[in-house]
Amino acid sequence: MIYIGERMRLMLREEFGPILGSRDVVSYLDRKINNTEHVTLDFKEVEFISRSFAHGLWMYIHSHPEKTFRLINMNGSVKKMWKIIDSQLSSGKNEQGKPEEIREENITAILNRV
Repeated sequence: MIYIGERMRLMLREEFGPILGSRDVVSYLDRKINNTEHVTLDFKEVEFISRSFAHGLWMYIHSHPEKTFRLINMNGSVKKMWKIIDSQLSSGKNEQGKPEEIREENITAILNRV
């Protein structure tokens, strides 16, 4: 971990190892970068990220608009997983960039509208 003023560069492999496999890593990451405004997450030598880690990180980043994030040095498989999650979650956002709310409806009411 490298601090430069209000900026932090976090070497993910050094902190968590070559495989980032769970949302727990994102919770730990939150504690590390809590008071930092500008965060660079360096994926150098990270071999694999799981779907749950990528989802948790995507949700974390998008729920902290006060922070800026840079994701660097992703290998091919890491980049591919990130793009899958990003495209899936980005498609469920409204014009303001916030996730659409899921609402419950009675099936009878839906059928009556058809």
